[in-house]
Amino acid sequence: MPSKQMAIKLSDVQVIRDVKHKAKIADRSMAGQIEHWVKLGQAVEALLSTTEVNTLKEYLKNFVHQPDAESVKMKILSSINQFIYSSDRRSVKDRILSHGGPVFQSDTEHPGRVIRIMPDGTRASGTIHEGAFVPVATRRGR
Repeated sequence: MPSKQMAIKLSDVQVIRDVKHKAKIADRSMAGQIEHWVKLGQAVEALLSTTEVNTLKEYLKNFVHQPDAESVKMKILSSINQFIYSSDRRSVKDRILSHGGPVFQSDTEHPGRVIRIMPDGTRASGTIHEGAFVPVATRRGR
């Protein structure tokens, strides 16, 4: 059964440029590129909570267009692919954590924030601003 086609309007000039650029690199049509991104988005949303998706979007928008960010993007995509296709998700998680740097997770008690977990177990709640973690000052009991 043939799929029904529908026209869509994109008003974000940068998104249009990105679609054209990535479609050319991948030898896809612009529609094919958008469909590719939709499939990736659906896969990510199936694996992550809404808070985690929002945190990922906030973090990514700050460095996606920086020239030195290409290797970081590739590592993120590689990790997502490994997680999606691996039957042993624990080993994938262990491999991701093995680099010894901080790990970030969504802060379920404070929507819009993330928790940074250092290798020594120290935790801090904060936000991602311009690609960097910014801790939120905590109030001490009175």
